[in-house]
Amino acid sequence: MGGASSKHFEQISIDGKVLKAYSSKDPLCIVRAWIHELQMVAYSVRVRKKTNEIKAIPEILKLLSLEGKIVTIDAIGAQKDIVKLIRKKDEEYLLVLKGNQHQFYRDVRDFMLDVSEGNFDDVDYTYCKTEDTGHGRHEIREC
Repeated sequence: MGGASSKHFEQISIDGKVLKAYSSKDPLCIVRAWIHELQMVAYSVRVRKKTNEIKAIPEILKLLSLEGKIVTIDAIGAQKDIVKLIRKKDEEYLLVLKGNQHQFYRDVRDFMLDVSEGNFDDVDYTYCKTEDTGHGRHEIREC
């Protein structure tokens, strides 16, 4: 694409995909950067054998111009080095946490419980809601 910075894009999702049709014994695993507004992949990187998405996500992030964008990554992206790389570019991000990320998950859960008890009065925040229909489903996202 020659650099995603030529136009302002709001959201870039980083996600891994397994292409089983490639080979049933040795499927092709990739990590891609999906630009929502254009409904297209900006970059994709192959996940090397005997590794996982955690190694490929930084490769994708280094290729992208993230100025003015929100980066979303599923739970596998909630790694210190990945977050540091996004923050180094001084951009917004949204990560999914799961219970198997023990202390990090508990810290965020406890923080959210504390501020929700106070109706978020002491917290600077913004609210966003989007709705999309596609691929046989209707999705509502609230942040």
